[in-house]
Amino acid sequence: MWEQRWHPLREEWVIVAAHRQSRPWSGAEVTAQALRPPPFDPSCYLCPGNARVGGVVNPPYTGAFVFDNDHPCVGEHAPREVQRAAGMYRSRPATGVARVVCYSPRHDLTLAQLDVGAVDALLATWQQQDPKKRKAPVPALSRMAGGEAGQHAKDLAGLPSAELAQLIQELTDQMKGAAAELHFEVAARLRDEIGDLKKELRQMMEAGAK
Repeated sequence: MWEQRWHPLREEWVIVAAHRQSRPWSGAEVTAQALRPPPFDPSCYLCPGNARVGGVVNPPYTGAFVFDNDHPCVGEHAPREVQRAAGMYRSRPATGVARVVCYSPRHDLTLAQLDVGAVDALLATWQQQDPKKRKAPVPALSRMAGGEAGQHAKDLAGLPSAELAQLIQELTDQMKGAAAELHFEVAARLRDEIGDLKKELRQMMEAGAK
């Protein structure tokens, strides 16, 4: 099952992608004492030179790396013919573009630990995925780096407030673009991330004012 279904209560399209249940997970798990990951993990399917789940070998990349998601929530090869929904429900093909953006070749670095040049390069990479520039459907971006999923906002305490504000604006533009293309699942994920980042920015500003 791979399609978009109209949610009549939320009044938005919801992606149903059952095939993604088989995608791999190599992220960190919360433990009593967090251990710092190594700079390179031979078992990580995102590290340079390693094979991904589909067998494709990553190039020896040295900066931000983008590739089409091996288990996409939307895709060019999604079934064009979907089963007609009954009653008030609607469905449509889950077409689109889903990409993975690796922050860094270093398995042990989070976004907040990148230097300013690497953050600027990452922002430029995100901009290149803009559908208005690529003339393609909005990408469903998966932000990948070593470390625990959902930890990025907490890790941004060391990022200068100006850089954090720029990142928030970039994500806000992406969220608006995703909503305009009716990719509401992507927009919702970006909205949640933006909310966490804005909270962190407010705390930074309050701490600086004291």
